[in-house]
Amino acid sequence: MESTGVYWKPVWNVLEEHFQMILANAQHIKAVPGRRKTDMKDCQWIAELLRHGLLRGSYVPSLVVRDLCDLTRTRAILSQEQSSVDSRWPCTANPLCSGFGASSTGSWTVPA
Repeated sequence: MESTGVYWKPVWNVLEEHFQMILANAQHIKAVPGRRKTDMKDCQWIAELLRHGLLRGSYVPSLVVRDLCDLTRTRAILSQEQSSVDSRWPCTANPLCSGFGASSTGSWTVPA
């Protein structure tokens, strides 16, 4: 299978139980001399490279490690969101708080 962005991940997750698979880097496939890589002939060209042993598999962590990475990434995103909400909360709770603003002259002022 050729790695293209994150599109390979769901397909990999379904097929990894049933097949022995290799995740090939698209740059490595493109660098193999002999044929120009095109979308129309990709699957045939990748199969030919695999038959001749010219594909090198990329590292794909185990399912447990991938799940842990997803949880860690989700936790980091939620933590950033919480920090963002916490920093906005004081001004949204107080209707008199307008924060910093620009005056008509364009200079920054602090409201009194």
